[in-house]
Amino acid sequence: MPSFDHHGAHIHYEEFGHGFPILTFAPAGLQSVIAVWSQASAPINPTTEFADQFRVIAMDQRNA
Repeated sequence: MPSFDHHGAHIHYEEFGHGFPILTFAPAGLQSVIAVWSQASAPINPTTEFADQFRVIAMDQRNA
């Protein structure tokens, strides 16, 4: 499970696909997690929609 640590903040992230990187911010504000993208209420799932052309980086928000 990849993560980023900086000044006491621990952020979990996952990468999908290859190519030019794009960073996603899941809807739900501070409570958003990567799993939000696969729910029916999400407008799209960039981890599957864009992974064939881009390196999609999805992250859990800090307070999630």
